[in-house]
Amino acid sequence: MHKLRNTIFWAAMALGSTAVNAQQNVSFAEVLAHPSQEPDSTLSYGQSAQQRIDVWLNENAYTDVFFIHGGCWLSQYDVQHARAFASALQQQGHQVFAIEYRRTGATGGGWPQTYDDIRQGFAQWLEQRDSNRPLIVAGHSAGGHLALLLGAESDYRNQIDAVIGLAAITDIREYATGDNSCERVTVDFMGGTAEQLPDAYAAANPSTKQAHPNTLLLQGDNDAIVHYRYAHKLKDAQPNVLPDAGHFDWLHPQTPAFKQLLDILQEHH
Repeated sequence: MHKLRNTIFWAAMALGSTAVNAQQNVSFAEVLAHPSQEPDSTLSYGQSAQQRIDVWLNENAYTDVFFIHGGCWLSQYDVQHARAFASALQQQGHQVFAIEYRRTGATGGGWPQTYDDIRQGFAQWLEQRDSNRPLIVAGHSAGGHLALLLGAESDYRNQIDAVIGLAAITDIREYATGDNSCERVTVDFMGGTAEQLPDAYAAANPSTKQAHPNTLLLQGDNDAIVHYRYAHKLKDAQPNVLPDAGHFDWLHPQTPAFKQLLDILQEHH
């Protein structure tokens, strides 16, 4: 049954490949509509329905990917839009653990509750982990911001093999001063401005911390949500800017951006 499900999944992917290849800079709607598989299991790490980790298993995996989805830290954007990404990684030789967490708005998140969820979920998952495979912590956009904070934690530095930020928000203080749709909600996430809450912004800012020693920032130079200059905000991280790639290209399994990510993960085989 699992083999049949995989065959159907890849057939559906092939049917959608031509349009995406013709227009590399994909939209959020295209990512959300892409064929995906349901997670194989779910782990709970708290009382809220949002406090869970969706798991895509692969018996022959060569890495474990702990993934934090983005969406401007807003409740309206959940882990659903990362399912095509997780499904494709599973098929390419990875086990994927995609964490859901409370976010600004109806789910009751915001700073620091949102990051507390990430830390709590990751710590509980580590306790249960029974794998010796390389552990990659990755996050997209606002999830990349959270992944970078997690990788900078001294408690986890030796347990994480690499941190990958995909269009990651590396400087939340600067990001909060922008005027695009995601930048404007940063103040809501933080509960105030940097002038009002300097200590909170310092705690929430990856650019003020020592990055994990194996941190890679993947960014497209055609990203309208997180400008590619953010890939150069962490002095200890390696930036890699992909020409013509947009914000959501990293999540769509049929873009050059996703292929680049696969090649990088392959290095941990």
